[in-house]
Amino acid sequence: MQSLKKRPFAFSCAIFLASAFLLFQLPKTIILIFSGLVFVSEVLAVIFRKRVSVFFALYMIPPLILASATALFLNKTTIDALTFDQKLCTVEFTTKDMTDRGSFISYDVCITSIDGKPADVSAALSVDSPLEGELFSSYSADVKLYAPKNGDSGSSYYYSYLSKGILLTASDAENIILLGETDRPSPEYYFKKTNTALGDCFDSFLSERQNALSQAFVLGNRDLLPDDVLYSFRKLGLSHLLAVSGLHLSLICALFEGLLRKLGLNKKRLCIIMMLSVSLYAGITGFSPSVKRAAIMLILYYASFLISKSHDSVTSLLSSVALICLASPYSLFDMGLWLSFT
Repeated sequence: MQSLKKRPFAFSCAIFLASAFLLFQLPKTIILIFSGLVFVSEVLAVIFRKRVSVFFALYMIPPLILASATALFLNKTTIDALTFDQKLCTVEFTTKDMTDRGSFISYDVCITSIDGKPADVSAALSVDSPLEGELFSSYSADVKLYAPKNGDSGSSYYYSYLSKGILLTASDAENIILLGETDRPSPEYYFKKTNTALGDCFDSFLSERQNALSQAFVLGNRDLLPDDVLYSFRKLGLSHLLAVSGLHLSLICALFEGLLRKLGLNKKRLCIIMMLSVSLYAGITGFSPSVKRAAIMLILYYASFLISKSHDSVTSLLSSVALICLASPYSLFDMGLWLSFT
């Protein structure tokens, strides 16, 4: 009990994470009933605040309300996506990322229109050869849509798609028409362009193998890695080193912070510069769940020195994961995030 009183906010974050994940597995009716009960409990706690524990009213019920709202949001968007399952539709979409899988090309896309009706849903599109335009270009195509299900392919397949916010997959694309670049490029567009520019710099000064490894370690670009290198890392059990994570971010931040200290910056300015640098690097490497978690932890770490000059690693860890899942609820289903967090 003493540890809970010492870190009440961390306890609230843990309740939110566990509750949101468990509630999503339940039918919508049960989620609504649970939401109503916890909301009524909070109202009663406020009315009878002199008779109710402050810890219960401030740190137990609010995360349950947030978890219920998150579960309802996930439930609704998933059901909306299921209405297009097994249907042949005309869609307009914007490409966000591309992976060459040898026998086919896989694009992460944002579908903006389905059969002429506005939409905003992430999907995975499989095609035989690369599309004509660059990433973040808009297209129109006739596709067969499918909703990944927790069935024959196993839960890992289902949750891997959910963790990326991908609610539909598309194949058998026909009549693909390039509509042009998006009118309003998102911050993600500029981060991707910066990643590409830095990758070109590596390519100019390094040999082919050195370039592939450097881009994997620093920028998170693994597509250039030869099959024998990937196999060697897997055989040694070190394949996690090829995915940019908290380890890479911490090392780069330590080097950059050491450089800033040499310049004689005071603590406040150093913390502000480091917070901005961490945010930029996380964006350039693609905001993967592991990078987002590490970035938020580091930002909270530097922010704590600006506010109170103290730092609690447990609270930072739980807060960072809770913030990730609030900003991107589908991160709840990233098994890598949960294993790393645990």
